[in-house]
Amino acid sequence: MKPAAFPAHAQTQQRHGRRAYLWVWLLVGLVLTGRAQAGEPTSAAELLAAAQSSRQAHAYAIAVRYAEQAAQTGEGAIQADALAELGLIYLTAECLEPATRYFQELSHRFPADARGPAGLAAVALAAGQLDDCEQQLTDLLARYPDAVSVHILGARLFIERNRAAEARRHAERAVALAPNHPESLAVLCAVRVMERKPGEVRQLAERILELQPDNIRVRRTYSQYIRSRKAHRVPLPAARAAYASGQAARQRQDAESAGRYFDQALEHDPTFFAALLSRTALALEREELDRAEELARRALALDAEHPLPHLQLSLVNLARHEAAARALGAPIPQLTFHDALPAGVVRDELEAVFPNFETLTPGQQQIVLATIAPLAHFLPKLRRCGARHWILPLDRQLGDLPGCESLAERTTFDGRYYGSLRGVGGVVTVSGIETLRAVEHGGFNTLAHEFAHQIHSCALDAATLERIEKLYDAAVRDGHALDYYAASDKFEYFAQGYEAYISTVKRRPASPTAGHTREELARRDPGLFALFEELAQRGTVSTGTTPRRR
Repeated sequence: MKPAAFPAHAQTQQRHGRRAYLWVWLLVGLVLTGRAQAGEPTSAAELLAAAQSSRQAHAYAIAVRYAEQAAQTGEGAIQADALAELGLIYLTAECLEPATRYFQELSHRFPADARGPAGLAAVALAAGQLDDCEQQLTDLLARYPDAVSVHILGARLFIERNRAAEARRHAERAVALAPNHPESLAVLCAVRVMERKPGEVRQLAERILELQPDNIRVRRTYSQYIRSRKAHRVPLPAARAAYASGQAARQRQDAESAGRYFDQALEHDPTFFAALLSRTALALEREELDRAEELARRALALDAEHPLPHLQLSLVNLARHEAAARALGAPIPQLTFHDALPAGVVRDELEAVFPNFETLTPGQQQIVLATIAPLAHFLPKLRRCGARHWILPLDRQLGDLPGCESLAERTTFDGRYYGSLRGVGGVVTVSGIETLRAVEHGGFNTLAHEFAHQIHSCALDAATLERIEKLYDAAVRDGHALDYYAASDKFEYFAQGYEAYISTVKRRPASPTAGHTREELARRDPGLFALFEELAQRGTVSTGTTPRRR
């Protein structure tokens, strides 16, 4: 998220679901405990419906079992549906090889069914084989011009390729063919994000979450476009006292005591909103996912427009997805990082720029150090500029930081609320603590992106700034910017570039703006790669420290 054009610290940036899905989790629980005989689906159609619902609830192994039973029970069209569902389950679970096998079988046995070849093209897209996917899309459009799955694929491909007009055409066609299909609505929502139409993003996200409450990406996106204005009542004194003790325990990294105090606060006052958020955050940290979901939904019932319960629910479902995907064999990476300070870095300078560094776990500290290492020699300049980079806990927002209250109500260039973002960059910067966990699993490195904004704002000389601008103009002109977000302006171009520069491994499939690597940057934009290589060496830029206004 680029720096905003506001003074000093403000130079910064980055409905709840219905209960219809609960029967799925109840059924899953009964199956797991061997008590589901009376409620087990029996017909092929019921088995397929149960497979689809289990997939959407991130219970992939159960979804596979139901779909396999449907394939064995049904004939003809039911078998085609079952093969398509099996392919989709494995694709959703990031298991591309078995997904390929099922889509190939579907194509072989049912050649008139668009879902087989469309599924194979979707696998190519998930694997990052964009040229292959585009060629397959051309063939698919000739054979199946009115297939919803083909237009969904087309929208996703052209979002990734930063070709907004073509993405819009396919997304709108998909919605016209299937107005209530969650995936059709989701690709249209993603296009509206590209087009910077926040009102439509909100409306579409709300429709999707009504239909698909456990949609991880849509709920996360939605959380950035909403801002609560509800005044929560003052909790009871005993609840406030217990809550304060819980926060103090968290600062000491005493999770057990913190949980006990937060539970006490909620016993005194079950509608204590801040305590619900803090206890949910702690439950997520301890991977108590059922408890986290229950608490987040209680918070959402109190304030459906507050972004944090939506974020927390998205993270609950992300954790469930990753656990279920690994159980199915998904190659989700588990990266490790060195725990030493970068060469030449003085710890006082590190802690001056990252004020709550000491509150992080050792593993989280390692990720911070590895992320900033190439440009860590700029820390003294950042310190002299008054730069601060806060690692924002899961129960805190930008507006909770001293002096940032007014900025929280403002919106970004694409219509999101600053106060609802988990990555905001400039002289004063925040990176959500949950984004550090994403890095461990090959996800987007938000801290790298926002740290690059700080460097861009405070640490570069005029010649380097001019060089960035020329590189950006060439990238947009020649079409080799990393993605549509990098192409939006020179600030995002630089920040997306640094995030890719320090990323040696990325998980596929990733969102169009999150899957870039060092190798891709070197291949696609060698000029920007060369700049980072130079900046990573000491003494190649001036020592001026004046913050620049954007």
